[in-house]
Amino acid sequence: MSTLADDLPPLLETVVAVLVATSDGRLNPEVTRAWGLRILEDGETVSVGLDRAASQQTLENLRIDNRVALVGINLAMVARQLKGRCIEIGKPTYEDAAAIAAHRELFLKTGTEYNIPEQVSRRYWSDDVVSLRCRIDEVFDQSPGPEAGRSL
Repeated sequence: MSTLADDLPPLLETVVAVLVATSDGRLNPEVTRAWGLRILEDGETVSVGLDRAASQQTLENLRIDNRVALVGINLAMVARQLKGRCIEIGKPTYEDAAAIAAHRELFLKTGTEYNIPEQVSRRYWSDDVVSLRCRIDEVFDQSPGPEAGRSL
């Protein structure tokens, strides 16, 4: 069985899209974009940043039910889904802010390579960010192909 520290670091260096999925009290799904996915020192917890205004429903859902799924994908279509529980919603640390900034720079660079103007890419975020800490229980390969959905 793979651990977060074994499987994710190479992907996190190239991940372009990160999504956070939750559900409300009636199990209606909600998905929002996230930034700066990183593994914390314990190897079982991750941190990710959300734009506060764009993520209000997600944050409300997490206050009701802390179950969460995160997906990170890169341009090579390597994707991982992380399932677990949100254990903290708070202000980003210095390390969180650095990871968010690095992820956004990669997003801008990738957009430019696909002729997406920087001002268009920057519309996807704000400076008002909240950080989630999520304890991960399960990791799945979500890369397209015959292995999709396989537990890691």
